[in-house]
Amino acid sequence: TTNKGNTIHKVRTRYEAVGDITVYDQQPFFTPYDFTTGTYKAIYTREGTSHGTAVKATVKNMTAVLPFNITLNSDGNPKTSSDAVDTSIKFYDITGSGDVTATNGGNELTYAVVATPVTEGVAKANQPYYVTSENPGFSFNITGAQFAKTPETPETLTRTPSATGAWKATGTYSGIQPQTAPNLWYFSQDLFWKSSNLKSYTWVNIRPFRAYFINPDANAKADKAIVVFDPDEIVTGIHNIESDNGSADSPVYDLMGRRVSGTLQKGVYVKKGKKILVK
Repeated sequence: TTNKGNTIHKVRTRYEAVGDITVYDQQPFFTPYDFTTGTYKAIYTREGTSHGTAVKATVKNMTAVLPFNITLNSDGNPKTSSDAVDTSIKFYDITGSGDVTATNGGNELTYAVVATPVTEGVAKANQPYYVTSENPGFSFNITGAQFAKTPETPETLTRTPSATGAWKATGTYSGIQPQTAPNLWYFSQDLFWKSSNLKSYTWVNIRPFRAYFINPDANAKADKAIVVFDPDEIVTGIHNIESDNGSADSPVYDLMGRRVSGTLQKGVYVKKGKKILVK
C-alpha cells in the first residue's frame, strides 16, 4: 500500500505487519503470504457505487470478497475487536432460486434468489459473499486481522454453498472481465442481472473486491433477480413482481420460487405478486 509505510516482515516461521494495513476499495490487492496484523489494524472501507462510478452512493446491498477473516455471530453479523456485534452489517450466502412472476398477459418475469445468513462463525478470506448494510457501503477496522495468501487466479476465489440449487460466487481482487452467458449474473443497483442481456457487450466488468454469480438454472427466462431473505426477516424488492390479476386460484410460490399446491404450511409465500404469511 503505497505512501502508507505499510510492510510485513518474517518472524521465525510467520509473517507479521509492521504498522496498520490499509486495503483500498476497487484497487488491486495481492499478498503472497498468510500474515497477521498482530497489534496493528486492518483497515478497509467498501464504497457503495452507482452507475459504475466510484462514488459513495445509497447502495446498501452488495457483493464483497475480503483478504482477511471476519468473525461473525450466528446471525451473520460481524464482531468488532472488542467482541461487540455490529448488527448493521450482515453476511449472506445466495442459495436456491427460481422464476416467481406470473407469465400471463406477457408480464415481465422476475427471478428470485434467497439470501441466507452465514452461520459458520466466520466470513473467510478469499471467499465472496452477499452483504447488506444499514449505511452506504461498510467498513472494518480490525486489530489482529488474519490475512490469507491470495490465490494466483480469480477462479479460486469461489464460494459454493451446500444448499441444492445454490449459486456459485466468484470474486476478484484484481478486476476481471468474464464472458457474458445466460447463467452468469452480476450485481448492480441492488439487483442481480443476467449478463447475456448485455446485447452490446461480450463481457462483464467486475471490479476488485466484487463478485459475479453462476446460476445453475441456465434456462431462467427472467432478465433480473430480486433478493429475498429468511421468512422471519423483511422481504425486500417484492414490489418488482407484477401482480397476476387472475382468479382466487392464482398460483402460489414459496421463497425458493417453487410453485406450491395443496394446504399451505407455516411460512411466507408469494401470491398474485404479494407476500402472504401463513401462521
